[in-house]
Amino acid sequence: MIVVVLGGSEILRDDVISQLMQSKISLIRHFNITGLVNCKDVGLSRLKTEFERPKKVTNLVTIVSGISTNDELVYLRSKDAIICHCYGELTDLYNQVACEKGDKYILPDPLKFTAPEHVYSPDEVLSECYIKG
Repeated sequence: MIVVVLGGSEILRDDVISQLMQSKISLIRHFNITGLVNCKDVGLSRLKTEFERPKKVTNLVTIVSGISTNDELVYLRSKDAIICHCYGELTDLYNQVACEKGDKYILPDPLKFTAPEHVYSPDEVLSECYIKG
């Protein structure tokens, strides 16, 4: 299972990822491709290498961050990833990628209580992983 976290400020993304990683719902790991954004197609190639190999653990949730191109996002969508946009002001990233029907909006728990109903908490997103299967 793959959860992609993108958009928002770096601090907001880090808070969301931290809460996802602290969840007791599942085995979770973080895969950040931020350092690969300066090399054309390296991020996409790294994602393919990571997600094409057989998994030894079937209930593992991989949190992916650092997405910078539409090609990377299209690939992750093809892997049935849950795409989570940090709720708030759109960043320059959205000149490259688009929100699509079925994507989720996410905020860390303390901020979730002031957000509209369609915004998920980290635990709610992880629950969606298990519903989706």
